[in-house]
Amino acid sequence: MRIIFADGHDSFRKVVVELLRDEGHIVHPVAFGGELVSTARRVFADVIVTHVRFEDMSTLEALELLAAVGVRVPTILMSGEVRSISHDEARRLGVVGYLEKPFAMADLRTALRSAVHFTDIAI
Repeated sequence: MRIIFADGHDSFRKVVVELLRDEGHIVHPVAFGGELVSTARRVFADVIVTHVRFEDMSTLEALELLAAVGVRVPTILMSGEVRSISHDEARRLGVVGYLEKPFAMADLRTALRSAVHFTDIAI
């Protein structure tokens, strides 16, 4: 699976990216919302796994920018604060799942498997 993994916490991002790569995934790590947008426009990804907010923008703002140029990728949001976002807006922008931090790798695997089923659905 080709994954864009976006999180502003360097140590957390590096650990999860390494674990996903060890499982055979192709992972593009990013740290900022603008980097998420440019990476998603440049590479094909099966899924985006991303923190809800970055220093430069929110994930929903990043997904809105991508939607404006026709890039739609099933997205899993992760945060300790997933209740604080507009779920209707998130679904409209392609969010197909949520993970509350901290989470177990087994939960991430389950979310990834579920997200790939949305690739054939117009999100």
